[in-house]
Amino acid sequence: MKTLSNKILVWVVNIFFFGTILIAVLITGVYAWKEISGRPEENFFVQFKTGTYFKIDQSEAVVKVVDEQIDNPLLVTNSLSVNFNTKNSVVRIFLIGSAILMLGYYLLMLFVVRKIVLSTRHETPFVEANVFRLRMLGIMLLLIEPLSWLGKTIMLRNLSTYVEVEFFKKSYDQLSLGVPFQFFSTWIIAGVLVLVLAEIFRSGIALRNESELTI
Repeated sequence: MKTLSNKILVWVVNIFFFGTILIAVLITGVYAWKEISGRPEENFFVQFKTGTYFKIDQSEAVVKVVDEQIDNPLLVTNSLSVNFNTKNSVVRIFLIGSAILMLGYYLLMLFVVRKIVLSTRHETPFVEANVFRLRMLGIMLLLIEPLSWLGKTIMLRNLSTYVEVEFFKKSYDQLSLGVPFQFFSTWIIAGVLVLVLAEIFRSGIALRNESELTI
């Protein structure tokens, strides 16, 4: 089924897949070169989603009122990050390893999507292999939010070993530890939709098999 739209879709997926691999190789090469040359990468950062919104000090973020009917505007955030430099091998291996795992996870999802798209070029998409691929993709999408929460929870619980942040001490219970993850996350919704699509594919295969037997 080599239609124009199918060819464009294949090109887009291939660009994303191989482009991501190329970027990953380049970044890995830069990091490796800096490590070997004795100039390790600095400026690490750890980011956290909080369980509530915090007001940003007006002296740091001024919001001007243009409409007279608007009163007391404030900037708030539910995302915090700690930036730091480190030569500690354990911290560096953990953070770089986490980045590699996330990239690998993303590449695996792109690989599954690519296999599904490529299957439409030579055969009907309603095959058992695509049902398996869609289920795998759906489960991976569903796991993004809880895995992200787990990783950040581990980081947050071990952060105090290396850096003490007074703000974290005061608001520790609100740093998304009381809320395991967002149930209405875009990733979770996408995962559910993909799993529904997998069931549609499975039903389509069953109907096709029944019609072939009837004929």
